[in-house]
Amino acid sequence: MERINRKIIIIKWLERGSVLFFILVIAGCALLIFINLAYQGKIYPGIKVAGINIGGMDLDETNTILQQRVNKFEKSPFVFKLPPSQIHISQNQNINQKIISWEISSQDLGIDFQVKKTVGQAHAIGRNGSLFKNITDQIKSFLGSYYLNIVFTIDQEKYNKNLLEVLAQMETSATDATLDLQKNNLKPIFSKTGWIIDKDLLKKALNSQISTLESQTITFFLKKDYPEIEDNELDQAKKETELITQRPLKLTFENKTWVIDQTALKKWIIFNNQQSTINNQKELVYTFSKNLDDYTFQALGMTPPSLNKPNLVLSAQLDQNKIAKYLASNIAYKINQEPQNARFQIEDGKVTLFAKSSEGENLNIKKSAKLIASKIKESSKILGASTLIPHSSPVSPQPFILSSLIVEKTPPKIRSTSEAEMLGIKTLIGKGVSNFAYSPRNRIHNIHLGAARFNGILIKPGEVFSFLKILGSTGPSGGYLPELVIRENRTIPEYGGGICQVSTTCFRAAAQTGLPIIERQPHAYPVRYYNPQGTDATVYIPSPDLKFKNDYSSYILIQTKVQGNTLIFEFWGTPDGREISFEGPYQYNKKPDGSMNAVWYRTITWPSGKIKRDTFRSHYDSPSKYPH
Repeated sequence: MERINRKIIIIKWLERGSVLFFILVIAGCALLIFINLAYQGKIYPGIKVAGINIGGMDLDETNTILQQRVNKFEKSPFVFKLPPSQIHISQNQNINQKIISWEISSQDLGIDFQVKKTVGQAHAIGRNGSLFKNITDQIKSFLGSYYLNIVFTIDQEKYNKNLLEVLAQMETSATDATLDLQKNNLKPIFSKTGWIIDKDLLKKALNSQISTLESQTITFFLKKDYPEIEDNELDQAKKETELITQRPLKLTFENKTWVIDQTALKKWIIFNNQQSTINNQKELVYTFSKNLDDYTFQALGMTPPSLNKPNLVLSAQLDQNKIAKYLASNIAYKINQEPQNARFQIEDGKVTLFAKSSEGENLNIKKSAKLIASKIKESSKILGASTLIPHSSPVSPQPFILSSLIVEKTPPKIRSTSEAEMLGIKTLIGKGVSNFAYSPRNRIHNIHLGAARFNGILIKPGEVFSFLKILGSTGPSGGYLPELVIRENRTIPEYGGGICQVSTTCFRAAAQTGLPIIERQPHAYPVRYYNPQGTDATVYIPSPDLKFKNDYSSYILIQTKVQGNTLIFEFWGTPDGREISFEGPYQYNKKPDGSMNAVWYRTITWPSGKIKRDTFRSHYDSPSKYPH
């Protein structure tokens, strides 16, 4: 009976508890509904932004109050100060004392306060989360413990330019110890410790002041900047330099050799920082002034950190760019040569071979420099290991470091007469003639030599022909002799004089063939060898040049001949039906001093009916302006 009564009592208490819980739930929901209705469009109570209580305010009112606070904040400049405890550092570094206290406006720092976004975030508290989070945030706000910072952004470019670059005038970066090659000797340059702005701490302090709209006086600190390479970390580079330059370098290609002595090898060395294999870590402790008290460290979130860095030492390396530059300046020109197509001549109307083709050669400078650096490095390792071998050992290094050069071959495009016949070389399509009678012996020699350079040359369709490119050097190494040339308002003897007889004849052949003339310049004054005046073309290295384009659909073969005192240029190819006619040349404005003008007209007519008219104009000064 008692058990039954107890059960009845428990059931009654449970029923009463359920009713009470239900009532509390109803009351809580009613309270939440009341709160949401009461604060509809308003900020919940207890919410603060940058220390300003905005609880219970509507959005417009909140925006106005915060904007007023921001406007007031922006009127005052920021003041960046070095702490008194570090003034002696700046004095020792001879720093401009004005930078110790530096003022700058919010606008120059690029600070953009986003008041509306801040108000939106404040209004969203207790509204935009899950039900549980909303209730939690509302309770937190009613208890008056919800704090927000004002939202802002900083223009990094302005921040860097107007603040960091100014304060950087106080910095003296650490200088690593290194070696300097002077007069073939290694001179040590000792390291120096520097002082630099603690940029992370500076940005942290600035952000804190801006987000809370508090005081605009910000303390910045200098911290020691330690060298990565200290004075006692040069030994490895010294030893590597000795090993690299212990023997001269011999470069080879086919039957050619070049020896690079130890003095030249030293010029290829650069010094780099390299991680030590002996000790991977060294501890650097950034030490600040002893007068900077613990309170300042804690208030600014700053503690003197212990920073582990890799232990670096100085290492001697070979600079492949320097090796490449040496190869380009001293060796490449002795190896490089363009592939030479086979040269042909016309005999009894047929194409015959008179000069074989040859492959082109080109020094691969980048690959050769890499190979040379590798060979020297390999040799220095062997020599380094050999120092461990007793002197009585029969092992002895070779007198040279040996390395071959990487030279790439380029095949010629045309090798045989069968290939030439397929290029459409069938008919004489143009001819140029000039007379050099009564020329001096040296001039005749140069004309023969120069004309031979062009005999058998092939011009492919679409190719722009450059007279100077094919001519090459006209110095004594090419067999040329001194003869008169027009240069710098004088007529003086130079090697290669008379070559303009060749360029003039070539120009006449190109004109007769109907080729587009891209570059042509007459002589400074009338020269009797080039009559009729107005049909000449002067050349001089490096300019002016004679250039024309092969606009035929087939190759053009140049054939040169010297018959007595007559120089002949023949252009052979496949006719395309174009007809070429000339008017002139006409000479006019002739004066007693020998000056004159000339004009030569050319008309080209194609089977399609297309017509093109070219005008070649020439102006000649008096020969008296160019005395011998």
